[in-house]
Amino acid sequence: MSVFVPKRSTGGCFTCKKRRANQEKEILPDVGYTKEISGILQAESITHPPNTSNTQPDPLKELSLDSSDALIPFSDHDDKNQSNESSQTGTNLQGLVNCHISIPREIILDPISLENMTSLIVSLYAKFSPEVLFKETVFSVEGLIRRIDRSYVARWSMYLGARVIIDLLNGTNAQKYLDWIFRFCRRITDISTSDDLGANLDLEGRFDGIYDLISIGSMLSGSATAYSLLRRCTPVFLRLAAAEPRIWADDSSISIANAFRSSRYELAQFIINDGIFAIALGTHPLLRYDTSVLWAAEPPGVYLEWIYGFPIEIFILLININARRTGCIVGGATGSTKICSEIEARLKNWNSTVDHTEAPGTIIARLAVQEAWRQAALIYLYMGAGGVNSADPRIEAAVQQVVRLGSIIEPGSSFELHLLLPSLIAGAAARREKHRSALRSKVASGLLRKVNPQVLPVRGLDFIPVLDHLWHNEGLGGSAVTWDDYVHSRYTVLPVEKRPFYD
Repeated sequence: MSVFVPKRSTGGCFTCKKRRANQEKEILPDVGYTKEISGILQAESITHPPNTSNTQPDPLKELSLDSSDALIPFSDHDDKNQSNESSQTGTNLQGLVNCHISIPREIILDPISLENMTSLIVSLYAKFSPEVLFKETVFSVEGLIRRIDRSYVARWSMYLGARVIIDLLNGTNAQKYLDWIFRFCRRITDISTSDDLGANLDLEGRFDGIYDLISIGSMLSGSATAYSLLRRCTPVFLRLAAAEPRIWADDSSISIANAFRSSRYELAQFIINDGIFAIALGTHPLLRYDTSVLWAAEPPGVYLEWIYGFPIEIFILLININARRTGCIVGGATGSTKICSEIEARLKNWNSTVDHTEAPGTIIARLAVQEAWRQAALIYLYMGAGGVNSADPRIEAAVQQVVRLGSIIEPGSSFELHLLLPSLIAGAAARREKHRSALRSKVASGLLRKVNPQVLPVRGLDFIPVLDHLWHNEGLGGSAVTWDDYVHSRYTVLPVEKRPFYD
């Protein structure tokens, strides 16, 4: 069904247009944008300058590409400050390096007016939202247009995402956009973390734009690239969070429940990405989170369930398990038996809510996804925080439940996207070959799609080799494994740091 996009002035009054034009001059030229603003913004071309003697050398070609962070160019004064951080990633992304070498020096976009840009973004978002969102009703054309109007950074990042999707649909090599992503992210973060008072203008939009870049980067290049971009934008998140005193706990950690209740959904996006990466990669969370405030389903935070598919209370418990595992919560011992017992009780007592206005098949599918998250959280609790191996009867029972619940979801269904993390967690614990095969297919479900829109920052394709390595080494023949065994396999196959934190 086509989506009607109102033909109205999306640029605002003349004063607003002039102010936005000045703001865009700050950020877009260094990313390779050249443009003229005549009444409305026009994107005439996006090019990289030719390699001549008068041109500055490309910092991307001079940097050592043995880490994903090195793909984001730093200025000279940043190199010293970032040397320690960059040396900690140690990611070997040879495939991404080869991809970067093949990036053409000049990429030109067709001229497009702001109104046509808006129409393109809205039409593609409307097309793919049913394939991504857990509940389609959360999508709003009016809300999308407001987001486009309020932030030039978000507008350009969304347009970039739209162009990537178009090229993927047409079978064109979309890897050429990676260079733009890295340069755009670098420019956004440099401005957003500067001491310039004007840097706070459109801070939400800039962070929103980074979130788009993380999603595009994961879709094109994989989870390691997305994780690097997330780490890079952490200072931007902290600056945005500083304006929300309500989300800070007394120990300077961030209250997840209060952040999810905030009207600034960009805060929730960062926390969700950080939590998902910490689970899937087995890394430390980038920040400390407070989970002591109990969650009550109430607006505006309830919309997060409609987007991501996980029950908010269960996700907060997963963050708590992360903290138990890494010792990030002040005043609590990692793996504390008492705290783990409390988490277990809350998981076992959790009940899903049913929307009886939907078709019976849809209701069953939604309940299956949410229950799969609960069962996966129990597995992660026992293995990740409790140190139990996969031979524990509780874990074997939970793995079997995730497999059964996954069988309810038809292959290729939009609900499959929301089974990625539960299937990955259960896959790490699976011992029987038929369970491994079923869970592997759910993790790899994105391979069935020409365009694989992602609701989470991790790409399932990246974790198939991780599971295979685990199953053919420590888990060979159905042997019991620990969560550290999974992290070791992830580190071996998908390194994002020099050494796993438990080493």
